[in-house]
Order: sequence, then structure tokens, then C-alpha cells
Amino acid sequence: MVCGGRVRQFISILLVVGAMSSALSPASASAAGVVLRPPTDTEIVSRFSLPEGQFGPGNRGLDYNTSQGDPLVASAKGIVIFAGAVAGSLHITVDHGGGLLTSYSYVDRILVRKGEIVDAGDPIALSGIGFHFGMRLDGRYVDPETMFGVRSVEVSLLPHPEPGRRAAWIDIRERSERIEFLELERIRSGGGRFGVLAGLVRTAGSFAWSPLRWIDAPAVLSGLIDSAWMLVVLADELNWDTLVRRSALIVYEAVRPRECTESGVVVGSPPERRIAIVVDGLNSSSATEGAMAQLDLGSHGYDRADIIRFSYAGGRVPDGSDPNIGGAAGEITSSTYTKADTRGSVADNVDDLAALLREVSALNPGVTIDVYGHSLGGLLTRLAVAEVVGKGGGVRIGVALTIAAPNHGVPISEVFQAAEMSTTVTAIVSTVEVVAPDSMIAADAIDDLSPSGYAGTTSDVAFPQGVHAVSIGASGDLVVPGSTTAAKGAENVVIDVPVGLHVHGDMPGYDEVDREVSLALADLPSACVGRFKRLVTGAKAFGVEQLERAGAGLVAGGVIISTIG
Repeated sequence: MVCGGRVRQFISILLVVGAMSSALSPASASAAGVVLRPPTDTEIVSRFSLPEGQFGPGNRGLDYNTSQGDPLVASAKGIVIFAGAVAGSLHITVDHGGGLLTSYSYVDRILVRKGEIVDAGDPIALSGIGFHFGMRLDGRYVDPETMFGVRSVEVSLLPHPEPGRRAAWIDIRERSERIEFLELERIRSGGGRFGVLAGLVRTAGSFAWSPLRWIDAPAVLSGLIDSAWMLVVLADELNWDTLVRRSALIVYEAVRPRECTESGVVVGSPPERRIAIVVDGLNSSSATEGAMAQLDLGSHGYDRADIIRFSYAGGRVPDGSDPNIGGAAGEITSSTYTKADTRGSVADNVDDLAALLREVSALNPGVTIDVYGHSLGGLLTRLAVAEVVGKGGGVRIGVALTIAAPNHGVPISEVFQAAEMSTTVTAIVSTVEVVAPDSMIAADAIDDLSPSGYAGTTSDVAFPQGVHAVSIGASGDLVVPGSTTAAKGAENVVIDVPVGLHVHGDMPGYDEVDREVSLALADLPSACVGRFKRLVTGAKAFGVEQLERAGAGLVAGGVIISTIG
């Protein structure tokens, strides 16, 4: 289990991006256009009054005296970013641009779909009893009555016409709105479940003899409620269909019979000459040793001159090898690279690695080439090997072993993607690209590593037949969850390690990884692991993935996590 300090450090990094993502909006509103209108002509029975404190009385919007089935219309033109159920009630949110959102809560029937564009006055729902209408401007609740007939909007709602980016933007916004509606439910319950409890605590604390007088009981209760509600938010954010399906798959993978190699089996180094291509990950550079330096390939029989480090600037990293010793490295195109080179287009880096594999193969005919990649380097390895072998490239690849490869994208990249897609942050990114082009915020790789980006869309690309491919993940990896590392055409291994931020970078040095290298070079199946341990390890890795997906939604919604136990 992760210590609280490490998790808070992890969350605090994300909150920097999360704070920016609160500005998400499809476009800017102009000063002229269609004026905002009420969603219904029925009587208002409860007017706007911001609650005093977390659980105090108040109203973040307007409550109308609607009857079952009364029509509700859009207040202005906008794009539907949420339309569905939260905590058993139906809600809709429309983004009108310029930071303006309207929400329609406790409706009886929804007439629109997520992603649909509506005009002012378009029917969007049929009301339930106790319809609630809310309005937010730049993330703050405002009194809708002060905006009706005054605030005007005329927006361009498609700043991201590319379907993939637009869908990803709407997905992030949907998560944000789910959290808002859960918060609305919590505040409304202040006079119910939690309100009664809080009232009892305040009453008990008012007596002179009560020990509750010497502690801040309401604050303690509020903290407990917040912690409980955080669990509700996380649980509600999870996709239960996915949970059931993936959980069944974890059980199946744990119990199914499979070939494996017992721990007592001793293997030696291959007798023939082999060349190893090593591919480090994001933010590595040729100036320093990468994470893959922890993997001692020399102990597996490779000659020093036959261990080639891929350069993100093209070719290999120069390492001082003597070109006359007969090895592969001295004859190959070389270049140094910086961290910025790793942050470019993933597709371009795949092409560069494929070119290196072809060059090494051409200069060393008949020699088997093995490829070892970590993190982003693992993703490049799978795609480049598929290109040079699967398309009749004629390159002889023996072993392709990837470590913590984001083969299905990484959930945390959704936070960066959400921030980048906002109108405000897009302007910031444009400035950064000019002033500091090497900055991570301007990195193409961030988009590419998203589940909806290049990594996600290429997840079906399999290792070719004839290549002994092994993909290794870790149950405790917080950067690339072990459940996202599986690759088609590979033996997929998830090693069980404690959860921690250091796990991702340390993985190439783990004994379990070294053992898998030995087995792969001997063309033996991966190491045997008991069924129960496989079950626990798979569930743990999947749990990390799902909590990160939920966490991405929380950050994008601007929810500040003060503590995680």
C-alpha cells in the first residue's frame, strides 16, 4: 500500500494540471447573440442562495414547481457534455462556451445525447417533480435569474473538429459533471442523512459536560463525510460493465492452464552472437544513463559492442565503441539526443527505430537482433518490430521484451489532454511552444500516449509470429498500470511489487525482469506463478488503473483532494 506522502505528492503534481483544466470550454462567448432564457415557464419555488458552509442551508440554483412530464428547453445554444444518471437521478449539462454552463437536474426523461448541439429553446428533457436548474460561470455558481434576458451567447462550438480529440474532450467533461452532480446530491442530503447526524453532534457538544466541547466535532464529522463521499465519487466514476468484464478476464487468466518455466530450471546464455537494441523511455537523454542501464545485458551473453542504444534523434547513441572490433555499433549512424527529442511524435520515433533495425540488419546479415524497450521505448519496440517483420521487412528479430510499456495508453495522460484542449490552456500551450519549445506542456507525446491517442488506437498492432515477445508490467506501477501493458502476440507478465512512484523507473533492475530475459533468450515460457498470486496481482494492477481513471476525472473536475488515507 502506498504511504500517504507519496500519494499526496502524486496527486499534487496532477492538481497543477487539474487547476488549469477548470477553464475547459469549447469556445469563447461574444457580447452579442441569443440571450439566456429560463428552461421552463413554471413558477420558481426556491430561489438562488449559496449554502453557508459545506452542509449549511442554501440553494445553488433555482427549483421550479414543475409537474411530471413538463417540457424543459435549452437556455441557449450549446453542446451537451453530460446526459445521464447520477446517484439514481437524471441530469443534463450544456456547455455554452466562455465558461458558461447550465445544468438540468431531477428530470424524468432525457431527450438529448452527449455530444449533441442544441439551440436555445430546443426541448432537452421532460421534467420530474422538483426540477432544479443551475448555472455556472467560470466554475462558480451564479444566480440564473440575474442572467436571463441579460447574458447573451453566440459561440462556435467545434474548436476541435477532429473526432478523436472532440470525443476525448467530451469524455473528460462528462467525468467532471458527474462529480458536480454527486456534490449536488451531497449538499441536498445535508438536511437528511448527514444533516441529522451533524445536528446531533452539535447538540451533544453544546452541553457543559460534553467531551465534544473540547474538540471540533463538526469539523471532524465533515472530514469523515468528505472521506466517505470521496469513496462514493470514485466508485461512481468506475464503469461497472468494464469492472465485471475485466474482473472475469482476470479470474480466467489466473486459473487457466498455461505453459511456464519452474524456478529450478537453469538456463545459460545463447551460444551464438546476438545484437541487442535498447530503447529508453520518455524524458531520457543520451547524456545520462537511462532506466534500461539497470538491465545487465552483458550477463546474458551480449558483447559490449553488440549492445546498441537507440537515439531519439535517429540511429544509435554514440558510446565510444571501436569500429574495428567487429561489433555492430561502430558502423551505424549515430546521434545524441535530448529529453525534448523523446517528447515528439510517437509515430516519428517508431519510424526512426524501424530504420535503425533495418540498418543494423543490413550491416549484420544473418545475425539475430533482440530489442528491449522500457515505458515509451516499449511502445516503440512493439510497433517498430511489427513494421520491420510483419510487413515483409526481412529483419530477423529473436526476442522483443518490453517493460512497463503503455500499450493501451496511460490514464494520467487524460489530465494533460483535458488541460490542452481548453480554450485558455491552448493559448498557453501556443505561447510555450514559442518561448520554451522543450517544455512537457507542449509535448506531442502527451497526446499520443492517451488511451484515445496514438497509443490507444494502435493497441491492436500485434507482435509478429516468430518473434519471442514478452511484455512485463508491475502491479504497483503508478505511471503505467500493469493492466495496461498487455500486448497482442506476446507473453504478458505482471510482476507483484508494492505500489510506489519509484516502481516505474526501477523495473528494468528487478530480478523478475532479469529472469524473464534469460527465459526468453532460451526460448522458454515465462516463469511459473501460482494461480492465487496471479489473481491477486492482476486485481491489484487493474485496481490501480481504475483508480487512476477515476482520479483523472476528479482532477479534470477541479476537485481538490486534501488527504488520502
